[in-house]
Amino acid sequence: EDGWSGPRIAVSTTLFKAGQPLPLDQLRAAAAQLNDKDFKSAVSALHSGGEVSHNAEDVYKLTSAGRQARQVIEDMTDRNYAVLFNALSPDDLKELIDLLEQVRGPVAA
Repeated sequence: EDGWSGPRIAVSTTLFKAGQPLPLDQLRAAAAQLNDKDFKSAVSALHSGGEVSHNAEDVYKLTSAGRQARQVIEDMTDRNYAVLFNALSPDDLKELIDLLEQVRGPVAA
């Protein structure tokens, strides 16, 4: 498999951002955008790939390999988005941030 599916990324992102193990019900609630089939498939793929582990109490966490794989995705995303923002002049970037803040609220530059 060349890449991860959207649901697999969503589940790994949830665990990555949580920074701590999550019980299955909390993990499921945090990935509520996924239907049950996609959620179960993503958890299964992450587990069989060695990126996620869980204990007898159904508490899930990213393994060291899972954190490393997820960090690669973060780094790639940062590099790809940086290209877009680096193409803007400082004034254009400020204007974009001002517009985004009108819609979303404060934006970290």
